[in-house]
Amino acid sequence: MLQNISRITREAALRDVRLKIDTAYVAPGMYVAQRDRPWLGTPFLFQGCEITDSVELAQLQKYCRFVYVDIRRSSMPAMEIEARLQRASTSRGDSITAVS
Repeated sequence: MLQNISRITREAALRDVRLKIDTAYVAPGMYVAQRDRPWLGTPFLFQGCEITDSVELAQLQKYCRFVYVDIRRSSMPAMEIEARLQRASTSRGDSITAVS
């Protein structure tokens, strides 16, 4: 599982690929490119945005179950995203999916 996440995050960073992840794994610095619901159904003003603080993160988690994170547009380094997802998937056994 850990090798699979490593491969997926590197693949996503090199190509224009988004990672479908549970909102429990999202952190400030990650760029949310797409949500699991229409944008008009959330308090967010833009279709894509970087999560900048815990208030935005709490709002995201309140309205969405999963999101698509764009690693290339995130200010959080790809290696940090990868490490965070590895820890989370190990503890919860969830899967991370790359979507083009």
